Amino acid sequence: MDSIHLKNALKFLHEERENLRAGRLQQVAAFTNQKLQLESEIFSMRLSARDVARIKAAAEKNTELLAAALRGIRTAQDRLAALRSVREGSNVYTQSGGLEAMQSSPCSLERKA
Repeated sequence: MDSIHLKNALKFLHEERENLRAGRLQQVAAFTNQKLQLESEIFSMRLSARDVARIKAAAEKNTELLAAALRGIRTAQDRLAALRSVREGSNVYTQSGGLEAMQSSPCSLERKA
């Protein structure tokens, strides 16, 4: 792989990593077509073992960051669902062991003068 293509590939992976670190997932999604093009270019070229190792290391870092971002999103979704559930009411177990919905009533504070 000539050095220009290698530099472009590593630059692209670096930009993707920076977007992942900054939480700009929209930008990462926009890179999909470019990433597919880059992948086809890489597979069509003769690469040294060193070049393959550099590209692989950069891609693996990005994969780890993307997986961490997805875990964070799922955790946030779970937390929001739990908060929504509390706001809408809770489930409690009856004496017979069945699950029963318990509606929460709005909090009211009575003030006496």
